[in-house]
Amino acid sequence: CDTWAEDYARHLIEERVLYDAFMEMRAHHPETFWTMLALSGVVKLQIGVEAVSPHLLTNMAKGTKVIQNLKTQKYLRELGIISASNLITHHPRSNVEDAKETARIVELVPHFQAFEPNPFYLSMGSPLYNKLDPNEKRALEVARVVSLPEHLSWLAPYIVDFCFEAPPSLQINDELRAAWD
Repeated sequence: CDTWAEDYARHLIEERVLYDAFMEMRAHHPETFWTMLALSGVVKLQIGVEAVSPHLLTNMAKGTKVIQNLKTQKYLRELGIISASNLITHHPRSNVEDAKETARIVELVPHFQAFEPNPFYLSMGSPLYNKLDPNEKRALEVARVVSLPEHLSWLAPYIVDFCFEAPPSLQINDELRAAWD
């Protein structure tokens, strides 16, 4: 939504229309941008935070900085916008220090809305996916990340998963798994 959200918000504000909305965004915008979204009625945002460790953000090639991610979470809290922002855990390019730094930062910001921790899954088109050789890509196993309660199990054939289990070349060791756990 980054490419059109500001125009969207401006139009709603000019027309004095308040419209409940959810958007997915990057964290690099200034405070005035988030304020405009709040004034237009945006009630929930998922920011592509993914990490609060500088080393891990660099290894993920996110193009953002920890301070941008944290400032955005501060703005959302102050503006009353629900944050649905994720932190990726168990990333194959992380190390034990990344897991420790993530825990340290999260403990320092209890006044922010909680980040949703999500274990790493490989996504088609991601930098790590694109580095796999064709044989590794063919051998990927779909990750089943959606679970249904028993009474809705009949919906299982309609679920489409868009991520894969990490192939052997991207598996993390037991020490790193324990640090993230």
